[in-house]
Amino acid sequence: MKKSLFPVVLAVTVVLLGGCDFLRGLAGRPTSADIAAKKAVIELDKARHQARLDSLAAASKQASDSLALLDSIRLAGKQMRGSERLGGLGSSRLESRYYIVIGVFSNKDNASRLAGRALKAGITPVSIPCTNGCTAIAILPTDNLKDLYSAILSCDKYDFCPKDTWILVNE
Repeated sequence: MKKSLFPVVLAVTVVLLGGCDFLRGLAGRPTSADIAAKKAVIELDKARHQARLDSLAAASKQASDSLALLDSIRLAGKQMRGSERLGGLGSSRLESRYYIVIGVFSNKDNASRLAGRALKAGITPVSIPCTNGCTAIAILPTDNLKDLYSAILSCDKYDFCPKDTWILVNE
């Protein structure tokens, strides 16, 4: 009887001292440390996936907002055109993406006169030389569509801005 009691006492001692992890390790199953590590990896993967979803949602919202602004610009009657409309840009490098062109002149005196009117109204004009010899006068440069739309709306309050202004897209 005493011989059969020793293995039982030994098994109870092992279980009490080692817990389930000891037996799980003997059986080749993951221990609680392995399970905790796997859970941490899963949580990290979930966080990364959520960050990707959030990034996609932000990009989608930005694209949607941009399309809405482009629609609003079109409804305001303004056309967006590239530099080919000016026959190509001259040697100068433009710093902003969007410019509101208020006039294109082959006569530099006329261009200077319009630029002076804009400056007198408190708007800094940008003189854009073109490869075809003309000079475009633009105002309110920006890189942001939201600011561009606000600038278009503000053009109506200036008497030097003609109704046929258009937007130069510098790409």
